[in-house]
Amino acid sequence: MSDTRRVLIVGATGLVGTRVMEQCVGRSDLRLIALTRREAPMPRGARMEMLVADPAEWATAIASVAPDALICALGTTWRKAGKDEAAFRAVDEGLVLTVARAAAAAGVKNFVVVSSVGAGTGGATLYLRVKGEVEAALTAHELVLECAVIGSPDEDGLIKPKAFVVLMPGTERDPGYFELLKAHVQSRLAPYKYPRWIEFIDELPKTATGKIQRVVLRDRDAAARA
Repeated sequence: MSDTRRVLIVGATGLVGTRVMEQCVGRSDLRLIALTRREAPMPRGARMEMLVADPAEWATAIASVAPDALICALGTTWRKAGKDEAAFRAVDEGLVLTVARAAAAAGVKNFVVVSSVGAGTGGATLYLRVKGEVEAALTAHELVLECAVIGSPDEDGLIKPKAFVVLMPGTERDPGYFELLKAHVQSRLAPYKYPRWIEFIDELPKTATGKIQRVVLRDRDAAARA
């Protein structure tokens, strides 16, 4: 039986991705596969595969590769994003979390995220704050695969948080999870920020680039209250 480990790198066109490919040259114990949006030059002597696919197809690609480990080296710069926060977050937050969710769903045992020195939700720059928020999202409650929060009116017309939650694969829904997750959020954030309602759903609506479509969730909530 072969002891070769399958390693998938997402974000191979950047500095870190390039260095990873270089370090794998000559390694017979690793089978390196790169997943990119466009073709990238490979280091001299590299024996590897490169999958080129639209981000909307990355989850399928990750599942088909079934890697033992995944290195997520995705990231853009403030300048390349046109100094637009939404465009920056679409890559450094949206795509990173999309890859993380796909890795979890595919049962990847080792997931490595390339972050940044100084990353934190209270970072001095948007770049560091986004990196910190991604790290926090990746270390959320063990029951939760992903979630999205919207504002929803209570019986007095006051807007309160409502969460749509996708549980980890294989997790059965339990009525007790609402109180469990509510307490989890209350232990981390200000009391008024905890969700007053939690709706468990199979998947979150997303755009082709993995951005959550909260307008769809708001429409769903409004229809349920109609």
